[in-house]
Amino acid sequence: MKTTQTKFPIPDADDRLAITVNPPPAITVLGEAIPPSGEAPLNNVNILGRVDGAAVGDIDWEYDCDITDGIVDFIGPSTWTPYEEVNLCDYTTAGEYVASVSATRQYSSGEYFFIVDVAEAAASPTNSPPNKPTVEPDIGTVNEPVHFKIKSTDSDDDELWYRIDWDYNGTNMAPNLFVPGGIGSYVVSGKGVPQGTLVVPFPENTWIGEGIYTIGVTATDSFGQISDVAVHNIDIQAASAPSSDISIGSDNHNVWSGEEVTITWSANNVISCNVAGPGVSVTYDPAPGNMANGSRTVVITADSTFTIECNPLDGSPPTGDSVTVRLKTIPDFKEI
Repeated sequence: MKTTQTKFPIPDADDRLAITVNPPPAITVLGEAIPPSGEAPLNNVNILGRVDGAAVGDIDWEYDCDITDGIVDFIGPSTWTPYEEVNLCDYTTAGEYVASVSATRQYSSGEYFFIVDVAEAAASPTNSPPNKPTVEPDIGTVNEPVHFKIKSTDSDDDELWYRIDWDYNGTNMAPNLFVPGGIGSYVVSGKGVPQGTLVVPFPENTWIGEGIYTIGVTATDSFGQISDVAVHNIDIQAASAPSSDISIGSDNHNVWSGEEVTITWSANNVISCNVAGPGVSVTYDPAPGNMANGSRTVVITADSTFTIECNPLDGSPPTGDSVTVRLKTIPDFKEI
């Protein structure tokens, strides 16, 4: 059989097709652990990855908490950079762990290695509970807020806060009675805070009846150690009535017979009053609004004394005031 071979002409250089393949845009990958170090067990460590460069689009992330264990701890796409995966890594024992962040974006890949340093946990120091708090005051008034001053000290210089049981039964503190505001709101000792500093603002309570009431107060430190209960009695008393103010006077204390004078009186914080004198007789029983105020104009024909006597609102014995108006006299003349 005869074979026929066909020859094609070689194209000129100007007719050839040129194909150029560009490399993918370069990227730089960075990563870090948050926190980067701590004491064992170091749990709930976040891993933060970051991609820099000209590449755009989705990023395929891979986070590895420990490259020696053969486990990739997170794989996922995201358009965000930086991208943080929270509570990803747990390191139960002390050691120097090598972690990594890998990322691929627009066909470019990169990887970053970093160290997570986990130290042995320090030995727990011996901690003592706070001292029993002191509480003031001892006396209060019905229907009026009693503002308490509470203080304690702590031999370990720990922060303290308080729990108050406004109706202490003498045995157990009622649960969940921390002073409003939470831990640290009522710090009274600690780093940079003088020992025994008073609680501010002062906690308060109001009682609606007379009697002796018992409250319980404890101090708790930052390690959860609780002081002995400070048992404090508060004597709630009825509000005392204000003291009375009683007076009587005249616009003129020395007149001619037949002249007029005006007698004026006033009394505050009284239950009842009697006003008496020549030409004056007034009774206030009860005294309206706990007051007795008034005046009278009278003609004076002789030396005259005017009085006011009242029963004070505070229950003390009757008390009062007086004023005397005297007649003028003509002096005797003798012949010389």
